[in-house]
Amino acid sequence: MMQFNGSPAIIDGDLVFENGQPIMDTGISTSVTTSLLTRQGWWGEVIAPLAGGYVEASENPITSAMLDNLELIAQTSLTWIKRQGLASTVTATCTNPVADEVQTVVEIDGQAVTV
Repeated sequence: MMQFNGSPAIIDGDLVFENGQPIMDTGISTSVTTSLLTRQGWWGEVIAPLAGGYVEASENPITSAMLDNLELIAQTSLTWIKRQGLASTVTATCTNPVADEVQTVVEIDGQAVTV
Protein backbone atom coordinates (compact mmCIF):
# COMPACT_ATOMS: atom_id res chain seq x y z
CA MET A 1 0.00 0.00 0.00
CA MET A 2 1.31 3.47 -0.92
CA GLN A 3 1.61 6.21 1.68
CA PHE A 4 0.53 9.76 0.87
CA ASN A 5 3.60 12.00 0.86
CA GLY A 6 1.82 15.17 -0.20
CA SER A 7 1.46 16.83 -3.55
CA PRO A 8 4.18 18.60 -5.54
CA ALA A 9 4.89 21.94 -3.87
CA ILE A 10 4.40 25.15 -5.79
CA ILE A 11 7.04 27.61 -4.56
CA ASP A 12 6.98 31.14 -5.97
CA GLY A 13 4.74 29.89 -8.79
CA ASP A 14 7.07 27.06 -9.85
CA LEU A 15 7.48 23.37 -9.20
CA VAL A 16 10.81 22.86 -7.45
CA PHE A 17 12.85 19.70 -7.94
CA GLU A 18 15.58 18.13 -5.85
CA ASN A 19 17.58 15.20 -7.24
CA GLY A 20 15.09 14.90 -10.08
CA GLN A 21 12.06 14.60 -7.76
CA PRO A 22 9.54 17.33 -6.96
CA ILE A 23 9.67 18.73 -3.45
CA MET A 24 6.44 17.65 -1.79
CA ASP A 25 4.00 19.83 0.15
CA THR A 26 2.40 17.90 2.97
CA GLY A 27 0.61 21.01 4.23
CA ILE A 28 -1.87 23.31 2.60
CA SER A 29 0.32 25.90 0.85
CA THR A 30 -0.04 24.35 -2.62
CA SER A 31 -3.82 24.28 -2.19
CA VAL A 32 -3.78 27.97 -1.23
CA THR A 33 -1.65 28.86 -4.26
CA THR A 34 -3.89 26.82 -6.59
CA SER A 35 -7.03 28.40 -5.15
CA LEU A 36 -5.71 31.91 -5.76
CA LEU A 37 -3.77 31.55 -9.00
CA THR A 38 -6.25 29.48 -11.03
CA ARG A 39 -7.90 31.66 -13.64
CA GLN A 40 -11.65 31.79 -14.02
CA GLY A 41 -12.86 29.40 -16.68
CA TRP A 42 -10.30 26.68 -15.83
CA TRP A 43 -11.65 23.30 -16.92
CA GLY A 44 -11.10 21.79 -13.45
CA GLU A 45 -13.83 24.04 -12.06
CA VAL A 46 -16.34 21.58 -13.49
CA ILE A 47 -15.16 19.18 -10.75
CA ALA A 48 -14.27 21.67 -7.99
CA PRO A 49 -15.60 25.20 -8.51
CA LEU A 50 -13.29 27.97 -7.29
CA ALA A 51 -14.34 31.50 -6.36
CA GLY A 52 -11.65 32.82 -8.71
CA GLY A 53 -10.94 36.34 -9.84
CA TYR A 54 -7.67 36.83 -7.91
CA VAL A 55 -5.44 36.67 -11.00
CA GLU A 56 -7.70 38.97 -12.99
CA ALA A 57 -7.94 41.50 -10.12
CA SER A 58 -4.17 41.43 -9.59
CA GLU A 59 -3.67 42.66 -13.16
CA ASN A 60 -5.34 46.02 -12.37
CA PRO A 61 -3.33 49.14 -11.54
CA ILE A 62 -2.06 48.96 -7.95
CA THR A 63 -4.04 51.27 -5.69
CA SER A 64 -5.25 50.96 -2.10
CA ALA A 65 -8.73 50.09 -3.43
CA MET A 66 -7.23 47.37 -5.65
CA LEU A 67 -5.36 45.89 -2.63
CA ASP A 68 -8.56 45.93 -0.55
CA ASN A 69 -10.46 44.21 -3.37
CA LEU A 70 -7.69 41.64 -3.80
CA GLU A 71 -7.80 40.81 -0.07
CA LEU A 72 -11.57 40.30 -0.28
CA ILE A 73 -11.22 38.04 -3.32
CA ALA A 74 -8.41 36.05 -1.65
CA GLN A 75 -10.42 35.51 1.52
CA THR A 76 -13.51 34.53 -0.49
CA SER A 77 -11.44 32.10 -2.59
CA LEU A 78 -10.15 30.43 0.58
CA THR A 79 -13.41 30.01 2.52
CA TRP A 80 -13.40 26.33 1.55
CA ILE A 81 -10.53 25.77 4.02
CA LYS A 82 -12.76 26.70 6.96
CA ARG A 83 -15.82 25.01 5.42
CA GLN A 84 -13.88 21.74 5.15
CA GLY A 85 -12.78 22.02 8.78
CA LEU A 86 -9.08 22.30 7.91
CA ALA A 87 -8.65 25.55 9.87
CA SER A 88 -10.56 27.83 12.18
CA THR A 89 -9.09 31.13 10.92
CA VAL A 90 -8.05 32.21 7.44
CA THR A 91 -6.99 35.78 6.68
CA ALA A 92 -5.37 37.40 3.65
CA THR A 93 -3.33 40.60 3.66
CA CYS A 94 -2.26 42.27 0.41
CA THR A 95 0.56 44.81 0.31
CA ASN A 96 2.60 46.68 -2.26
CA PRO A 97 6.21 46.16 -1.05
CA VAL A 98 7.83 47.54 -4.22
CA ALA A 99 6.53 49.74 -7.05
CA ASP A 100 5.13 47.08 -9.38
CA GLU A 101 4.58 44.12 -7.06
CA VAL A 102 1.69 42.86 -4.97
CA GLN A 103 2.37 40.46 -2.14
CA THR A 104 -0.38 38.44 -0.53
CA VAL A 105 0.19 36.75 2.81
CA VAL A 106 -2.41 34.21 3.83
CA GLU A 107 -2.50 33.16 7.47
CA ILE A 108 -4.15 29.87 8.30
CA ASP A 109 -4.44 29.35 12.04
CA GLY A 110 -1.40 31.60 12.46
CA GLN A 111 0.76 29.87 9.82
CA ALA A 112 1.76 32.19 6.96
CA VAL A 113 1.74 31.27 3.27
CA THR A 114 3.07 33.94 0.89
CA VAL A 115 1.66 34.09 -2.63
